[in-house]
Amino acid sequence: AAPDAPDIIPDQCSVTNNTITLCWMPRKQSCIESYLVEIDDGNGGSFVEVYRGNSLECTVQGLQFDSTYRARVKGINKSGEGGPSDEVYLTTSDSEY
Repeated sequence: AAPDAPDIIPDQCSVTNNTITLCWMPRKQSCIESYLVEIDDGNGGSFVEVYRGNSLECTVQGLQFDSTYRARVKGINKSGEGGPSDEVYLTTSDSEY
């Protein structure tokens, strides 16, 4: 079966200027081979893949300033992609300093 959705750890997610960092952990007993991170365009648009790999964190740089991005994580195993995690909302800074 495809894996259960990972759990995003909101306390460990962060925003610095126009860079966001997401952290997550697998649910117990999930047989996950890799993770897929998706974010939207900061305007409520559709999700796009920004990371695929084995790490439990992902940093996305070069985003728009003063925008709120939705992000989610999926687990992948040989059965395919699991469902997405709960979405987390991350708002980038107003402007460069």
